[in-house]
Amino acid sequence: MTRLMRPVALVLLLVSLTLPVAADQAKSWYEKGQDAEARQNYEQAYDDFKQAYDLKPKDLRYRSAFERLKFLAGASHVHRGKLLREAASSKRPWPSSRRRRRSIPRALSPNRKSGRPRR
Repeated sequence: MTRLMRPVALVLLLVSLTLPVAADQAKSWYEKGQDAEARQNYEQAYDDFKQAYDLKPKDLRYRSAFERLKFLAGASHVHRGKLLREAASSKRPWPSSRRRRRSIPRALSPNRKSGRPRR
């Protein structure tokens, strides 16, 4: 019986020591998210709040921050993509939709009914 008590006590000690560390990490991620949100860096704030929420999913403070930032991070991502597209189009125009097609000899055209080439 005493052989089992020592490993069980050790496991309980390790669990009791790791729980506060996880809580501190979640709080740290939450504070980083608040700082990023204050700087209007919504994508980074979303990632930080998600880390906090993943560590403590039952804490409503972390969940509400994570859910609130979903929309703002998405809108920020789309806006950044539009800016990149506009910058790329101003530097180098996209190729025109009317490309010169490679000429296919009529005899080998796939639209012909017979499979034989013309003579």
